[in-house]
Amino acid sequence: MWTNLKNLIAKYNTFISVFVNVIIQPAVLYSLNSRDWGVTNSNLVENIKTYLFLYGILIFIVVYNIFILYLKMDFKQLSEQLAETETRLNSVLGQVQSCIYSSLVEFSKKMELEKEDIQQDRITVFGLRNVAGVKKFFGLSRYSDNPNYRELSNKEYDIQNGCMARGYSNGWHIEKGNIPSYEEKPKEYEDYFRRQYGLSHSEVRNLSMKSRYYASISIKKGAEEKGVLVFESLRSNRFDDSRIKTELEYLASKVGDLIELLYMKEERISQPVMNDINNLVKNRGSK
Repeated sequence: MWTNLKNLIAKYNTFISVFVNVIIQPAVLYSLNSRDWGVTNSNLVENIKTYLFLYGILIFIVVYNIFILYLKMDFKQLSEQLAETETRLNSVLGQVQSCIYSSLVEFSKKMELEKEDIQQDRITVFGLRNVAGVKKFFGLSRYSDNPNYRELSNKEYDIQNGCMARGYSNGWHIEKGNIPSYEEKPKEYEDYFRRQYGLSHSEVRNLSMKSRYYASISIKKGAEEKGVLVFESLRSNRFDDSRIKTELEYLASKVGDLIELLYMKEERISQPVMNDINNLVKNRGSK
């Protein structure tokens, strides 16, 4: 009941405040100052009633403005609480992202990728987000012993095209031994990805790493897809199927729990504070 009343007043406060303070209050004060309060037997009772009524309205206006001040203070307190929660949450999420990155580094060491004379492998975690109602991949974390292949862009990727899309839709996908060398045969390389994965020539040319080996696996939490894990290499036959699949499955299980924490940012962890904020000020308009 109390919460509903606060929400109702907060929703229409812009209009109520104008009506009360700009129209009613000046009218009441004018009536009090301009009225003849002379006391006679004929108008004594009427004057008393009018006087009490007008001062009752003034008392209501004072109480209403005090209540609005309370709402503003309550809003400020909740805003500070939300900011504090967001700060702590971002700190936790930073640690979670650091754990994801550490998992990729651990995978790299386990696969002994750093022992190669030429560093030509990388491992990437892609998450999922809705963009205008359409699911897209986006880069969450990436590791490579070669710094030229380590950079992670802010691009979003179609879940229907590319090697990562195959791993996402089928649960597992590997491409090896068939992709031509981009350095030796760039046209054949572009044509291959256009035919096999639906990528345009410009999209292929913009790939930061022209890989010849791909292994991708869906990251799940229960039955729900959370993203996809992609290992790629410039070597066309980097690992045999069973080894890379086993290792990626293990890594995906670890990363899946961490991704779940990242997705909880607005959905669960800060929800109690968000509910308080929304209940109080969601409909306050420009006030």
